[in-house]
Parts: sequence; structure tokens; C-alpha cells
Amino acid sequence: MIELRPMVPPDFDALRDRLQAGQALEAGLLDRRTALECLAAGPAWALEADGEVMGCAGVFAAGYRWPVGWALLSYAAGRYMVRITRAVRAHLDAWPLVATGVRRGWREAERWVRMLGFTPCDRDLYAGHRLWLRRGWAAAHMSSEAA
Repeated sequence: MIELRPMVPPDFDALRDRLQAGQALEAGLLDRRTALECLAAGPAWALEADGEVMGCAGVFAAGYRWPVGWALLSYAAGRYMVRITRAVRAHLDAWPLVATGVRRGWREAERWVRMLGFTPCDRDLYAGHRLWLRRGWAAAHMSSEAA
């Protein structure tokens, strides 16, 4: 079972040596200072299964044109991905619009953000990371009811 709980700085410590291959370069950034910055920038959650942190995810609520979703996942998260996807999607539904950046060519990440409901755009969020946008459930349904 996946437990989604508020993230705390030690969650980054638990992930540092367990990041999936596509995010291994980010391991050096996972320290207490970065965790505190993520927590200060917006809501953040830890994804825990069987007592182990399988990932952290959150939304940077300010600093970009739109709120920006982010996620870091363990190499062991694969067997929990359906439940992780449902949990993250449920939290994203509260946001009218969320952006994220996916490193160009990283097919597994592109597949996952599609499953989360993001749509690719024709530009980068930042260098080498394609911009993807997602309308929240409430925003999508309110606009269709108004039509």
C-alpha cells in the first residue's frame, strides 16, 4: 500500500542513493537545504510503501508562469506505479493548471506525465526539458459545464 504523507527533509536522504536511473544525476541535489526550499515553494508529499520512501512529489506554487509539478522516484517504485500515479493525480486535480518539465527523450517520464494527464507543448520549460501542461479536474469540468 502507498501512503501519501507530508514530505519532511529526511525523505530526500532516503531517496538520494535510490533514485531511478533517469534521475540519478539529481542525487547530488538531494540535501536538507533543497528539501526545505521545496517545502517553502509549495505543497510536497512523500510516497511511502512498506516503510520505504518510494518518492517525493510536489508543486512549486510560485516562481514560474504556472505552478510547476515535480517528482523524484526510487528505482524500487515500479511495482507501485499504478498506486503512485493515482495518488499524485488526485493531488494535482486540485490545481486549475499545473506545468512540468520532462527531459527531452526520456520516454518513461513522458509516458508517466501523460498518465498523470499532462499534454506536451512545443517549447521548453527550461533548457532541454519540454513543457507539459495539465488542467485540473475541477477546472476542466467547470469549463465544460459553463459551455
